[in-house]
Amino acid sequence: MEKVTRKIELKEYSLNLPNLITLLRIFLIPVFIILYIDPTQNRSLIAAIIFAFAALTDFLDGYIARKTGQVTKLGKLLDPIADKFLTISGLILLVDHQKAAGWIAILIISREIAVTGLRAIASSSGRIMQAESAGKIKMAILTFAIILLILDYRVGGSILLWGALFFSIYSGILYFIRYWREVDY
Repeated sequence: MEKVTRKIELKEYSLNLPNLITLLRIFLIPVFIILYIDPTQNRSLIAAIIFAFAALTDFLDGYIARKTGQVTKLGKLLDPIADKFLTISGLILLVDHQKAAGWIAILIISREIAVTGLRAIASSSGRIMQAESAGKIKMAILTFAIILLILDYRVGGSILLWGALFFSIYSGILYFIRYWREVDY
Protein backbone atom coordinates (compact mmCIF):
# COMPACT_ATOMS: atom_id res chain seq x y z
CA MET A 1 0.00 0.00 0.00
CA GLU A 2 2.87 2.34 0.79
CA LYS A 3 4.35 1.94 -2.72
CA VAL A 4 1.06 2.94 -4.34
CA THR A 5 0.71 5.98 -2.08
CA ARG A 6 4.32 7.01 -2.73
CA LYS A 7 3.85 6.64 -6.50
CA ILE A 8 0.77 8.88 -6.45
CA GLU A 9 2.62 11.38 -4.24
CA LEU A 10 5.59 11.52 -6.64
CA LYS A 11 3.23 12.02 -9.60
CA GLU A 12 1.83 15.10 -7.87
CA TYR A 13 5.31 16.67 -8.07
CA SER A 14 6.39 15.45 -11.52
CA LEU A 15 7.74 17.67 -14.29
CA ASN A 16 5.02 17.07 -16.84
CA LEU A 17 4.42 19.30 -19.88
CA PRO A 18 2.29 21.90 -18.06
CA ASN A 19 4.89 22.20 -15.30
CA LEU A 20 7.68 22.55 -17.86
CA ILE A 21 5.71 25.35 -19.55
CA THR A 22 5.41 27.07 -16.16
CA LEU A 23 9.18 26.74 -15.71
CA LEU A 24 9.65 28.25 -19.17
CA ARG A 25 7.66 31.27 -17.97
CA ILE A 26 9.98 31.59 -14.98
CA PHE A 27 13.07 31.36 -17.22
CA LEU A 28 11.69 34.04 -19.58
CA ILE A 29 11.52 36.57 -16.75
CA PRO A 30 15.28 37.33 -16.67
CA VAL A 31 15.24 37.68 -20.47
CA PHE A 32 12.41 40.20 -20.18
CA ILE A 33 14.27 42.08 -17.42
CA ILE A 34 17.54 42.23 -19.37
CA LEU A 35 15.76 43.61 -22.42
CA TYR A 36 13.65 46.15 -20.57
CA ILE A 37 16.10 47.32 -17.92
CA ASP A 38 17.65 49.71 -20.46
CA PRO A 39 14.82 50.20 -22.97
CA THR A 40 15.07 51.46 -26.49
CA GLN A 41 12.13 51.34 -28.88
CA ASN A 42 13.25 47.98 -30.30
CA ARG A 43 14.18 46.50 -26.92
CA SER A 44 10.83 47.60 -25.48
CA LEU A 45 8.99 45.93 -28.34
CA ILE A 46 10.91 42.68 -27.88
CA ALA A 47 10.46 42.88 -24.10
CA ALA A 48 6.70 43.38 -24.57
CA ILE A 49 6.53 40.38 -26.90
CA ILE A 50 8.43 38.20 -24.43
CA PHE A 51 6.24 39.44 -21.57
CA ALA A 52 3.10 38.70 -23.60
CA PHE A 53 4.38 35.25 -24.60
CA ALA A 54 5.28 34.46 -20.98
CA ALA A 55 1.81 35.58 -19.89
CA LEU A 56 0.21 33.38 -22.57
CA THR A 57 2.07 30.37 -21.20
CA ASP A 58 -0.01 30.87 -18.04
CA PHE A 59 -3.16 30.13 -20.04
CA LEU A 60 -1.46 27.34 -21.99
CA ASP A 61 -0.08 25.39 -19.03
CA GLY A 62 -3.41 25.50 -17.20
CA TYR A 63 -5.37 24.49 -20.30
CA ILE A 64 -3.07 21.53 -21.02
CA ALA A 65 -3.04 20.44 -17.37
CA ARG A 66 -6.84 20.42 -17.13
CA LYS A 67 -7.42 18.95 -20.61
CA THR A 68 -4.97 16.07 -20.12
CA GLY A 69 -5.59 15.47 -16.43
CA GLN A 70 -2.07 16.55 -15.52
CA VAL A 71 -2.98 18.95 -12.72
CA THR A 72 -0.38 18.44 -9.98
CA LYS A 73 0.43 19.93 -6.62
CA LEU A 74 3.68 21.19 -8.11
CA GLY A 75 1.77 23.01 -10.84
CA LYS A 76 -0.67 24.48 -8.34
CA LEU A 77 2.31 25.81 -6.40
CA LEU A 78 4.57 26.94 -9.26
CA ASP A 79 1.93 28.53 -11.50
CA PRO A 80 0.89 31.37 -9.19
CA ILE A 81 4.50 31.97 -8.16
CA ALA A 82 5.54 32.27 -11.81
CA ASP A 83 2.70 34.76 -12.37
CA LYS A 84 3.83 36.81 -9.39
CA PHE A 85 7.46 36.88 -10.53
CA LEU A 86 6.41 38.00 -14.00
CA THR A 87 4.01 40.75 -12.98
CA ILE A 88 6.11 42.04 -10.09
CA SER A 89 9.14 42.29 -12.40
CA GLY A 90 7.07 44.23 -14.91
CA LEU A 91 5.65 46.58 -12.28
CA ILE A 92 9.03 47.33 -10.71
CA LEU A 93 10.58 48.12 -14.08
CA LEU A 94 7.62 50.34 -15.03
CA VAL A 95 8.04 52.29 -11.80
CA ASP A 96 11.78 52.53 -12.45
CA HIS A 97 11.08 53.97 -15.91
CA GLN A 98 8.42 56.31 -14.46
CA LYS A 99 5.59 54.75 -16.43
CA ALA A 100 3.63 53.62 -13.36
CA ALA A 101 3.03 55.19 -9.97
CA GLY A 102 5.05 53.57 -7.21
CA TRP A 103 2.15 53.48 -4.77
CA ILE A 104 -0.04 51.55 -7.22
CA ALA A 105 2.75 49.02 -7.75
CA ILE A 106 3.23 48.73 -3.97
CA LEU A 107 -0.47 48.01 -3.41
CA ILE A 108 -0.61 45.41 -6.18
CA ILE A 109 2.64 43.76 -5.08
CA SER A 110 1.49 43.78 -1.43
CA ARG A 111 -1.68 41.97 -2.45
CA GLU A 112 0.37 39.42 -4.38
CA ILE A 113 2.61 38.74 -1.37
CA ALA A 114 -0.35 38.59 1.04
CA VAL A 115 -2.30 36.12 -1.11
CA THR A 116 0.82 34.01 -1.69
CA GLY A 117 1.41 33.92 2.06
CA LEU A 118 -2.20 32.98 2.66
CA ARG A 119 -1.95 30.19 0.11
CA ALA A 120 1.24 28.95 1.82
CA ILE A 121 -0.52 28.86 5.19
CA ALA A 122 -3.45 26.99 3.67
CA SER A 123 -1.05 24.59 1.92
CA SER A 124 0.76 23.84 5.19
CA SER A 125 -2.53 22.55 6.55
CA GLY A 126 -3.12 20.43 3.45
CA ARG A 127 -5.45 22.78 1.59
CA ILE A 128 -4.75 24.15 -1.88
CA MET A 129 -6.49 27.45 -2.58
CA GLN A 130 -7.40 27.65 -6.25
CA ALA A 131 -7.31 30.99 -8.03
CA GLU A 132 -10.43 33.13 -7.72
CA SER A 133 -12.08 34.26 -10.98
CA ALA A 134 -11.59 37.87 -9.83
CA GLY A 135 -7.88 37.09 -9.46
CA LYS A 136 -7.78 35.76 -13.02
CA ILE A 137 -9.48 38.93 -14.26
CA LYS A 138 -6.90 40.96 -12.31
CA MET A 139 -4.09 39.01 -13.94
CA ALA A 140 -5.47 39.55 -17.45
CA ILE A 141 -6.00 43.28 -16.94
CA LEU A 142 -2.60 43.69 -15.27
CA THR A 143 -0.88 41.82 -18.09
CA PHE A 144 -2.42 44.07 -20.74
CA ALA A 145 -1.66 47.17 -18.66
CA ILE A 146 2.00 46.22 -18.34
CA ILE A 147 2.31 45.45 -22.06
CA LEU A 148 0.72 48.77 -23.04
CA LEU A 149 2.93 50.69 -20.63
CA ILE A 150 6.06 48.93 -21.88
CA LEU A 151 5.06 50.01 -25.39
CA ASP A 152 4.51 53.55 -24.06
CA TYR A 153 0.72 53.64 -24.51
CA ARG A 154 0.41 55.50 -21.23
CA VAL A 155 -3.27 56.47 -21.27
CA GLY A 156 -4.64 53.01 -22.08
CA GLY A 157 -2.03 51.31 -19.90
CA SER A 158 -2.76 53.61 -16.96
CA ILE A 159 -6.51 53.05 -17.21
CA LEU A 160 -5.97 49.30 -17.23
CA LEU A 161 -3.52 49.58 -14.33
CA TRP A 162 -6.25 51.29 -12.28
CA GLY A 163 -8.57 48.40 -13.22
CA ALA A 164 -5.91 45.92 -12.15
CA LEU A 165 -5.55 47.76 -8.84
CA PHE A 166 -9.31 47.51 -8.25
CA PHE A 167 -9.38 43.78 -9.03
CA SER A 168 -6.21 43.23 -6.97
CA ILE A 169 -7.87 44.65 -3.88
CA TYR A 170 -11.24 43.02 -4.59
CA SER A 171 -9.81 39.54 -5.28
CA GLY A 172 -7.43 39.84 -2.30
CA ILE A 173 -10.41 40.48 -0.03
CA LEU A 174 -12.20 37.46 -1.54
CA TYR A 175 -9.18 35.21 -0.83
CA PHE A 176 -9.08 36.26 2.80
CA ILE A 177 -12.85 35.85 3.25
CA ARG A 178 -12.71 32.38 1.71
CA TYR A 179 -9.74 31.41 3.86
CA TRP A 180 -11.36 32.53 7.11
CA ARG A 181 -14.61 30.72 6.23
CA GLU A 182 -12.69 27.47 5.67
CA VAL A 183 -10.55 27.65 8.82
CA ASP A 184 -11.60 25.33 11.62
CA TYR A 185 -10.95 26.64 15.10
